[in-house]
Amino acid sequence: MFPRNFRKALLGVMLAACLSSTALADYDISFTVDTSGYKGTSGQLDLQFNPTGGSGVVTALVTLANTNDASNFSVSAAGSGIAPSPNPLGSVTGTTFPFSFSADNTNGPGSNELTLDLTYGSVLAMNVHVTTPDSTSTATFFAALYDNSSSVISPSSGSSGATIQVDLNPGGNPPTTNAGTGASVNVTPEPSSYALMALGIACVAAVRRKMHRLA
Repeated sequence: MFPRNFRKALLGVMLAACLSSTALADYDISFTVDTSGYKGTSGQLDLQFNPTGGSGVVTALVTLANTNDASNFSVSAAGSGIAPSPNPLGSVTGTTFPFSFSADNTNGPGSNELTLDLTYGSVLAMNVHVTTPDSTSTATFFAALYDNSSSVISPSSGSSGATIQVDLNPGGNPPTTNAGTGASVNVTPEPSSYALMALGIACVAAVRRKMHRLA
């Protein structure tokens, strides 16, 4: 039989492991921007996904929510004067949808950016799947829509001033979202993350009961 102090120390390690599993790591972000006031005009979409803390690599996969609705917007060949299009900078994979971003916190702050020239339609809608390796590694995603005079369409109150901004927070805390007028953003944890959190909570409860008996 192991000594009481050893068993309590072992339970402490188990409790820490259980607590780490309660953190929600994967998220699905969906956002829409009403661009009907700019329909038929040219502009630019600027997507960024940048590391903000921790030591792991956070990834994001950006896809179109309305791939079969060409009236919503189209990628134009002509440059808008803001930057070449498409123009990937940093850890960005792909020049057409879907795009993959990697925010590597091990290398410190950095910029991962993609710009696309657009001809606006009625609504711009996209989905972003975010995967984090742990509960401490964080990143910021934002989407800025520019009109043909290089002004941000519907700027939000986020630190970037972009149309949409989502800040991933450490410790499994819910992300912080900002959206400008005529824009909306929704963040939901993956179902598997809910299951992991439930398992972690049950594990914490079981370990604490056992520790109480040893006290």
